[in-house]
Amino acid sequence: MSTDELDEMAAEQLKLKLAQDDILVAEDPEVKFGVLDATLLDPFVNAWRSDIEALAAVSQTPAHALTGQLVNLNAEALAAARSPLTQKVYERQMSAAASYSRLIRTAGAIIGDDTIADDEFLRVTWQDMEIRSMSQAADALGKIATMLGVPARCLWGRIPGWSARSLQSGSAKPIVKRKRIRLITCCVKIPGTRLVM
Repeated sequence: MSTDELDEMAAEQLKLKLAQDDILVAEDPEVKFGVLDATLLDPFVNAWRSDIEALAAVSQTPAHALTGQLVNLNAEALAAARSPLTQKVYERQMSAAASYSRLIRTAGAIIGDDTIADDEFLRVTWQDMEIRSMSQAADALGKIATMLGVPARCLWGRIPGWSARSLQSGSAKPIVKRKRIRLITCCVKIPGTRLVM
């Protein structure tokens, strides 16, 4: 076979390959094309699900948070499904808390507030992100107060949804009175600019 014949055969074979946007046309009205089989999408969907599950495992994120597929779970199963994410968030909070405390103390030193700058007990308090009902929290806090003898006023800060303002308005005198500080940005002096405080 000559090269021209091979090229012609290759061109004919290329014509037989169909793409999804091709339109089949024939000159003869009697021509029938038959049925073009649909492509199964299951392998693509399964590969996507596998990728999502691998991402969820590596990032310690519940798979249902990425896929939205969570049906008919009771409270215990939901808590178990959320526990990897809760643990990850808790680790990040513990890691960042010391840095934020140092940042606040440094900001206090910069603005000249020695009370804040020298406060060794200054700490960051994170909001409790666990899903609990108010009755569960009240039951747990009540047991801590009665069984361990912790004053009830000390446990008010652990009530879900209560802010510092709620705590102060709930007591006759404020539990903690701290001066508000404004955080300023530390920057290098650039010629031709001025730092406004």
